[in-house]
Amino acid sequence: MSAARVLVVDDSLTMRALFGDVLERAKDVTVVGSAASADEARTMIAELKPNVLTLDVEMPGMNG
Repeated sequence: MSAARVLVVDDSLTMRALFGDVLERAKDVTVVGSAASADEARTMIAELKPNVLTLDVEMPGMNG
């Protein structure tokens, strides 16, 4: 089984760091990036091709 490629999306720097740290310790999980907004996430999804997203439900501009 290949590793899950995760993109962390949250407007809070603290939460992005927390989720990223926890996920990096998990077996078969690779955090490919983190985005602070939905617009940034859209660009990163096209570039990084993650197969898993973590999304903040309430973000400025566009909710998860």
